Amino acid sequence: MRAVRTVTGPRWTVVRMPRPVPAPEEVLVRVRAAGLNRADVLMRDDTYVPDDAGWSVATDRVGFEFSGEVVESTGEWSAGDAVLGQAGGTCAEFVTVDHRLLLRRPAGWSWTEAAAAPSALLTEYDALMHVGGFRPGETVLVTGATSAVGLVAVGLASYLGAGRVVGTTRRRERAASVLAAGADDVLVGPPLRAEYTGTGFDVVLDHVGGATLTAVIPLVRPGGRVVQIGRLGGGTALLDLEILARHRLSLIGTTFRGRRLPELANLIDALRPHLSEFPRRPLIDSVFSLEEIEDAYERLASPELFGKVVITVDH
Repeated sequence: MRAVRTVTGPRWTVVRMPRPVPAPEEVLVRVRAAGLNRADVLMRDDTYVPDDAGWSVATDRVGFEFSGEVVESTGEWSAGDAVLGQAGGTCAEFVTVDHRLLLRRPAGWSWTEAAAAPSALLTEYDALMHVGGFRPGETVLVTGATSAVGLVAVGLASYLGAGRVVGTTRRRERAASVLAAGADDVLVGPPLRAEYTGTGFDVVLDHVGGATLTAVIPLVRPGGRVVQIGRLGGGTALLDLEILARHRLSLIGTTFRGRRLPELANLIDALRPHLSEFPRRPLIDSVFSLEEIEDAYERLASPELFGKVVITVDH
């Protein structure tokens, strides 16, 4: 089969390799499309090494998420079922994945839309519901809301019954997309406006880190929770510990690294009933073929990126 590997340079290159053979609990999937993420860029630069249950191939392989068709019956899945999920090395013609980690493609979704969804949906649902302890009616702030994962976070919070959803962006011209995703308001910064100080937010989903994390701490209600997910704005932050203590805030980090199969399967099961009803499809920035993988990298690394980069796989 054809698959993408990172080679000297570093560069992403399409190579020929054996088709994977599924283990007894695994499903063989014919990949139709694969989503790319910032983690793929970090892996290429040798600054990120995945070690969760969804990554079972060499770390020079590329791609974390996919959509495709089941090749033969396994567990609850039948040949021809349209599925999506996370796995290692998804920029390839075939992948294997444990049958418990697959989701059914929602009716009406294209292969590219389905491939753009798994990582963001699983990350944000886990951060909001399991880590952040969200309850319907609570207010939610999403930093970095115009990123692909940020837009999904906004949509999920709205869909799951938040009393108010607010997103942040550095680019005023992209504020409309945050509102379209389900937000009630958009904060454009830095600096972030301070009118929410005092009324505050119950849950913050922070995708930026750095100075943005510093700025949002005063905007959290007493007893609120801040879930730190991404660090696009820097890996360190200066925190006012007096506010943290006086308001009894919880600051919680999260990642999929180190997650084992039972935990991932439980998360999949929790998300499963919501996927077919989730009203907002992923925002696609651009689509490339497998042979255009280096062009896809250039777009993924571009500051103008707005939405997901997706690779299509022809057979």
